[in-house]
Amino acid sequence: MGVIFLCGMTGAGKTTVGRRLAEKMRCAFLDTDEEIERRSRKSIADMFEQNGEAAFRQAETTLLEAIDPTENLIVALGAGALESPRNRFFVHERGTLVYLRIGVNTLLDRLGSVRAARPLLAECRSDDDLRRALNEMLARREADYLTADRIVDVNAQDNSDDVANRIDVELRFE
Repeated sequence: MGVIFLCGMTGAGKTTVGRRLAEKMRCAFLDTDEEIERRSRKSIADMFEQNGEAAFRQAETTLLEAIDPTENLIVALGAGALESPRNRFFVHERGTLVYLRIGVNTLLDRLGSVRAARPLLAECRSDDDLRRALNEMLARREADYLTADRIVDVNAQDNSDDVANRIDVELRFE
């Protein structure tokens, strides 16, 4: 199996789906954002505020560099992780990349009440602001996401089990 990296926009379900997929495949799970918080003893929001986005991105790269490609592991990447060419190199060199593709309207429904906890969306004061920010992020990141080995569409009615099952089926028939 090796390492399976999940990428996609904030709110696509990478962490929830990743946990379900790890259970299904009986392997370990790593959420890069959670691990960075654990190691730094700071929330991502605090890290952004106190140290800046560059420090967070460096921590992300350091974490990805340490992943053993022979390990059976599901990794939920931060939404912006692939913007770094170095991170893209490590991900493609060390495993299989799966893009959880989700529409902006579905993201709006999912993120409306939790955007304050996400540093790059915290300034969004209205749904229009959030829509604009999500569209800008997607426009900036989608080319990187589309380098994935597999693309799995996530719909509003999907739950984490549905998506994990689709990924499992996709990967079994490589």
